[in-house]
Amino acid sequence: MFPHTTGRPRRSGAMTAEVRLDHDLLTLLVLDWAIRSGHHPPDRPPHQLSEEQLIAFWADEQTATGGLPAWRG
Repeated sequence: MFPHTTGRPRRSGAMTAEVRLDHDLLTLLVLDWAIRSGHHPPDRPPHQLSEEQLIAFWADEQTATGGLPAWRG
């Protein structure tokens, strides 16, 4: 999903276990939403996206009205 490593948080040259878990959870949530909504995942880390880009990915008609896309699994 995020093909480069420059956007990942670093501490002393390596990710801490907590940061790695956060990154893995974020990846899981983004991919889950992409599958459920049909939105394309961002091409760069979320912290590099503008407010408009984040809204465009996470929001849609169904979430605005309180519904969620049906699971297609």
